[in-house]
Amino acid sequence: MSYQHYEELIWNLNVHGLLNQPPIDPYCWAGAVHSELQIFGMNAPLKTPEGAWTPFMAAAVVVMVKDEGDIIGENLTWLHHIGIRRFIVLNNGSTDDTGEILKRFNTIHKDVELLVLSDPLVRYMQAEKTTGLYRLAISIWPDIRWVIPVDADEFLIAEHGIAVLDKIDSRFDAVSIPKTIHFRNKDLSCNGSSSMQRMNLRSPLFVVPPKIIGRNNLFMAIEQGNHKINLVDNRAPVYIGGFQFGLYYREFPIRSFSHFLRKIANGGKAIKEAEAFLGRKVGGEHWVRFYEQLQSGGEQGLFEIYQRDWTKREGENCILDPFVVDASALEP
Repeated sequence: MSYQHYEELIWNLNVHGLLNQPPIDPYCWAGAVHSELQIFGMNAPLKTPEGAWTPFMAAAVVVMVKDEGDIIGENLTWLHHIGIRRFIVLNNGSTDDTGEILKRFNTIHKDVELLVLSDPLVRYMQAEKTTGLYRLAISIWPDIRWVIPVDADEFLIAEHGIAVLDKIDSRFDAVSIPKTIHFRNKDLSCNGSSSMQRMNLRSPLFVVPPKIIGRNNLFMAIEQGNHKINLVDNRAPVYIGGFQFGLYYREFPIRSFSHFLRKIANGGKAIKEAEAFLGRKVGGEHWVRFYEQLQSGGEQGLFEIYQRDWTKREGENCILDPFVVDASALEP
């Protein structure tokens, strides 16, 4: 089988097909995913650290946000819990309380170095913006050894603390981090529950393309979605799987129907603006379809999609595995 075949299986979410393939180079992107899937399997037990970890100043997190007030406080609190103290946040014109939550987080955690940047460009150019943040982090903190690009709804789990990154040999350019996806539980009452509490069902591991953590390298570029890296000298990047070091993501992508509509409106508009500016397609075709449907008043059809794809019952290829972060200290 060709390397391209393994990549296609990953992008097409065909984890069972990938599992049945023979081994390939475990240090290429697809090989790192395949190797860990073979070793640990889709149903590997996921552990969550309980105690707070020692600050790890050798890593910085970069994140872009837009109207993420319902979850960004929990995510920053969690990242602080596992040892992160350096953050760059790009706020893309949020109209909710995201900005105030960032200020409160910075005020409460005196040991944090947080740089918040304002991004007025409503364009879907994640790769370019994330690469810029990546290189900015290295320029501001030249002593860091790792840069971690995350999304506001992705919680990086470090079973042994984030300092485990220093156990990874210097020959590796990036760490491939598998994800599990959380879903809204249809059988759980909404009353008195946060969005994370209602999303106590999750998928198996390795069912979606992984994300990456990159080594300090000003000549590195992040691909769209933070899934892969490119090196400007055209050298093939060397990857290693992160699950063997206790690293994985829990993602909470669609937290309610109103959030689904907001994500469609923001994402669809950003994609349209980017395509008009660049004169080409930029991806995210399904979000464009949803956006056009929303613009034409098709909320009922979108609600049916939300109910079908983003709400589950235990046993519907899902595991009951709640994960909740207490960010009450950030509340006004």
